[in-house]
Amino acid sequence: MLRRCLSALVATILLITALTLSPATAAAAIRPIPPDLACRHGKVALTFDDGPHKTNTPRLLKVLRKQRAQATFFVTGQNAQRHPALLRQMVRDGHAVEVHSWDHPDLTSRPNRSVKRQLHLTKQAIRRAIRQSPTFYRPPYGATDKRVRKIARRYGLREVLWTVDTDDWRNRSTKQITRSALAGLRRHRENNILMHDAVGNSPRTIKAVPAIVKGARKKGYCVVPLEQMMALGTVSAGPQTFTEDADSAVVRVTFRLDGPVSAMGRSGSTARTAPQSPESTTVRCIIGCSCGGETGRPPSRCASSEIQPPISTSS
Repeated sequence: MLRRCLSALVATILLITALTLSPATAAAAIRPIPPDLACRHGKVALTFDDGPHKTNTPRLLKVLRKQRAQATFFVTGQNAQRHPALLRQMVRDGHAVEVHSWDHPDLTSRPNRSVKRQLHLTKQAIRRAIRQSPTFYRPPYGATDKRVRKIARRYGLREVLWTVDTDDWRNRSTKQITRSALAGLRRHRENNILMHDAVGNSPRTIKAVPAIVKGARKKGYCVVPLEQMMALGTVSAGPQTFTEDADSAVVRVTFRLDGPVSAMGRSGSTARTAPQSPESTTVRCIIGCSCGGETGRPPSRCASSEIQPPISTSS
């Protein structure tokens, strides 16, 4: 009798152990894909529109993990609402989730109220799924204008198109998609590759991803999510002469902003300004230091930097 009880106890323990180490539990413990840092000749963003798709997207996520490549997904609101678990898996793997639209209309042909709903409802669906707010949007078909961009800015969304179009939504082969992606790369520039994970030809696109990733890395590019590649501001340096005292270490730099900028203060604190529309902002930077505090000498060895209020420009 005692032997039977011991056998039953051992069987119970083994069953509990098997359940604890089930594939679902193991998958939940998988760490995000590590960042790609080998950027000798520039960066590449793999972007996928129209998803998530119930079968294509899980396959794509497996391929990206195997290739140790992070990507950016521009999702539609209706698909995000149908498959929120896939959005959560994207984030767990280290990918970015951004706005495409609710159901893929041409936003330039829609009235203001419709554009607002397309962007706002999609942003809400993403936030409900992953508890994070997207910061970028890609208009369907690349159709955009000043009115659409202005509405998007009200919802905190920055417009992003692409630099390399693989035309993968057409009936193109895997080799054709791969060639288009790699042929469009340019050194030391933003390389934003457009692909799709929820169209009829998406299975061929997914098959092309390993060759695209390997080919880009062989050329000296690293593969990163879109936000790691996008600059918040552009430095404009016209033909001007600056006259400073011999002991001065301060120069005046003017930025054309379409997002927030930060400056390091005396104690290492950060001041931020986030204009609602592109404006000119003057930043007094310290030579050898970083206005953003990311590079250069430690803040304790730098004098203070300051951001002056945004000023309007005629350009």
